[in-house]
Amino acid sequence: MSETKFTNRNLAQTVAQSIWEAEDAIDRAVAAVARVATTAADGRLSHKVPAMVGNKALAHTSASLSALSDARSFIVEAHGEFSLAAEDLKVNPARLFGPGQTKPERPIQPSALTEAA
Repeated sequence: MSETKFTNRNLAQTVAQSIWEAEDAIDRAVAAVARVATTAADGRLSHKVPAMVGNKALAHTSASLSALSDARSFIVEAHGEFSLAAEDLKVNPARLFGPGQTKPERPIQPSALTEAA
């Protein structure tokens, strides 16, 4: 393997690892925020608290979940773009060491969200 190919592969591997970590971090945040909403709603119901109590807080929680969903869409599409960049460096993205997940057979399609950005 030439020095350039080795260096390019190291770069691609380092970026790929960062992308996987970012995807996992966003999903952990989504799960945590969803738990906040579920806990608040279940608590209100079980304690027979009026719906107006904490309504603004729940609305903000829902908005943060929506923002995380947008962030997830952007990082997934960035992942796809970095795969193309790896190919430009003559690195096969399918051969990068990953978190053990299988890659989708279909290409990542841009969402309306990121097309508008």
